[in-house]
Amino acid sequence: MRPRQIAQLCILVILVSSDLSAAPNQNIQRSGNQSLSIESPLTHRRIHYAGNLYAKISNDARIGDVGGLNPTDPEYDLIGHDAHFEFPAGSRADYLYNGSLWVGGIVGSDTLVSEAVDGASAGAYEYNSFSPIEESYSPLTGQQTFTAYYADTLILPFTSDEVALRLHKPLGLAITQKSHAFKTAPFDAFVIVEYLIRNISEYTISDAFVGIIADADIWLQVTPQTFSGGPLDDLAGYLSDECIGYAIDQDGDPLIATP
Repeated sequence: MRPRQIAQLCILVILVSSDLSAAPNQNIQRSGNQSLSIESPLTHRRIHYAGNLYAKISNDARIGDVGGLNPTDPEYDLIGHDAHFEFPAGSRADYLYNGSLWVGGIVGSDTLVSEAVDGASAGAYEYNSFSPIEESYSPLTGQQTFTAYYADTLILPFTSDEVALRLHKPLGLAITQKSHAFKTAPFDAFVIVEYLIRNISEYTISDAFVGIIADADIWLQVTPQTFSGGPLDDLAGYLSDECIGYAIDQDGDPLIATP
């Protein structure tokens, strides 16, 4: 693996615009009244394929993810295999198992967190949508944009708060997620993800924090949906001066894990 490829892997910019003061409760989901629901949300995954980075985006706040694609979406045939966070495009070198948006804050005397992937990299299913991802493309700029709308107000019967040992308790968030990929170098080596976060509950959220969890497995997909053993020797760190987290393969060989 060439050092230049590692340097150009991805610059993921998270732009957060939030209004977490109390607002009129807008039930943007059919079960948005924060009650236990028997309805099934719509899960839709797309892969950015405009540039030299294949990045999977979901309409439930997940990035990467191991779920399958919709055969009716163009990348199903264009790419020909599942890709989480693949760079260079077509290399089968993947850098992400899954990840998701986390938002936490205090409502009254209760500390709440909404997440799509929990700390064990398992699905938390606390953001849900009833609408598919929308796509737009500009031939002039070569920019491909995916737009998703979801909220944390749907309580599914299998959600579980891993700390309080109860069902998911929503903050009351509605989120518009836009992700942007570019066709032309050098902008084809990253994807920008933008979040607009709104409080649609009747309560004020104080001491709010926004974060991204990333389970950065670095491996070479020998066959679709198959781990080759490479992720077992990955290392991760944080550059405090630059506020950048990173993950690397220990020995530069994504195929074989070093003991």
